[in-house]
Amino acid sequence: MPHIKIFLGSVLITLFAGFSPLYASAVDPDYIIRPLPKMPPIHRGFVKVFYESDESSNADIETSSSDESDVAVASYETRYTFHVLGQGKLPKKSLLSCCMTVERPTACSGYARLKPQDADDTAENWVVRYFDMPSEDKHIGRTAFKELLPDTAYDLQIGYRQTTGAVDIEDLDWSLSKTYTVITPPEEPKNICSFVYGSCNRVGLIAGVKLWQSKGSDIFETITRDIADSASQGLLTDAFISLGDWVYMDATGELTAAKTFDDMMKRYDLVHKTAGARALFDAFVPIYQMWDDHERWNNSTAEIPPSRIARAAAGKRAYDLFQRPQGPDTPENRYIINDNLEGFVMDLRSELYPGENRAVSDEQMEELKNWLSEPKRADRVKPVFMSTTALMLQGDPWEASPEQLSEILNYIKEKNLKYVAFFSGDIHCGKSGLWHYTDEDVVAESKEENEEGDRKPLYVFETASSAFHKIAANKAELLSPDIDLSAQGGPKLSARGKFSETTLEDHFTRIIINHAHKSVEVIKKDRRNTILIRTLYNLETGVVTALDTSEDSAFDSESSSD
Repeated sequence: MPHIKIFLGSVLITLFAGFSPLYASAVDPDYIIRPLPKMPPIHRGFVKVFYESDESSNADIETSSSDESDVAVASYETRYTFHVLGQGKLPKKSLLSCCMTVERPTACSGYARLKPQDADDTAENWVVRYFDMPSEDKHIGRTAFKELLPDTAYDLQIGYRQTTGAVDIEDLDWSLSKTYTVITPPEEPKNICSFVYGSCNRVGLIAGVKLWQSKGSDIFETITRDIADSASQGLLTDAFISLGDWVYMDATGELTAAKTFDDMMKRYDLVHKTAGARALFDAFVPIYQMWDDHERWNNSTAEIPPSRIARAAAGKRAYDLFQRPQGPDTPENRYIINDNLEGFVMDLRSELYPGENRAVSDEQMEELKNWLSEPKRADRVKPVFMSTTALMLQGDPWEASPEQLSEILNYIKEKNLKYVAFFSGDIHCGKSGLWHYTDEDVVAESKEENEEGDRKPLYVFETASSAFHKIAANKAELLSPDIDLSAQGGPKLSARGKFSETTLEDHFTRIIINHAHKSVEVIKKDRRNTILIRTLYNLETGVVTALDTSEDSAFDSESSSD
């Protein structure tokens, strides 16, 4: 018996002794920058900032010989702010976790550095950023580099240290760090922009068992291949965009739904640890995301019942850590993409109050109208991103407020805003259409005539891309080429003859916008990288062209040339 006691005691001492190196790491001056273990860094996109150039700070005042007012001439220079996010090492559970809640702590602090790619690899050419990776945030951290030059390649390294607190940057060891390439957008947007987008990645978790994990990974590996293949053919990808339900907190039903912050983070972990998601992040294209309902629960709105206040807060916190774009520094979820891809990303959940017949706030509505009607955008395609469909099926936000949808469509018509394009998800199938107003002509001051002497119709485009992984497509039969909002004071529109076939397979969509030709090219691909549908929509003439779906000709159409 004494021998047994001695043996058990030595085992316990050994187990607890295992904690000491990890506890020590919190204060040990570890200078090694380690690769991010949970996922590669996420390229969160660019924010364009205009700086008044030095020579314009004392701009000459030009006075005309007439009685016209003096005009101050100023010139501006474009600079970009680049954001990046990553997750450091999480605590490891002890060998006693089966009967105790003890965890081995692992401290984390993040570092990133950036330099022009053509600059020598010397310390003075690197800009170094320290950032926190708080344990309460699951060691997720982010940082930003400001005042970057347009259309310039930079080298980026990012990682974490197994300790907290900033140290002398000259002592940091970057030898383990991978180098990523960051290319800032051009100073002025080009005629061609292209992005990949989709929605609804329904992967699940029951009692720790991962469901449909392989499918959740395959689609993102395919997207990564598409990004590389496109680049090899001269078509750069300006962004990857996820329009809601990036994770499902209730993929396997309400009984097994994630309801706490820790459980919700496991759902994100489930998605981000797949080989496909890691490959997509590693491709390092700008990523933009917007939430929909399943980041909290099915059909969630801003009207939160008392029983779900804590759950809603946990979902919002998880979303803010992983998905909230780190570009525009605004207190709201809605934002504007402002680089080679220009677009307005709507938030249809945070301001959705069905009881008040409201889908979006007055402020968001006003911002959208102002963005659509900016003079510099008059002759360009105007992408509007929303998590749910507006024309082919009024998703639950618009079902709650068809009056606000009418307000948007009436505004487009009254101001004769050409080339408006809606990009959406949610419906677990894919479809595209080109709608025109059918109830009356455009307003008198915007009348134009074509070769036949008739007034040109005003078109509004919409395409839906859903889902990355769908399980079911029970809304496919509800999609309609006609929309009648006259009962709500809105217009009638029709896409008859310009309504695509429905894509029922899991898929993603590559979009190629040609501003010069006023066209949107839609390429839908399945998880095997097979082109399902490839169609060219001209938003000025209304011509819809089915294009060759062979891989060899995927990017050589007229719409893909600058």
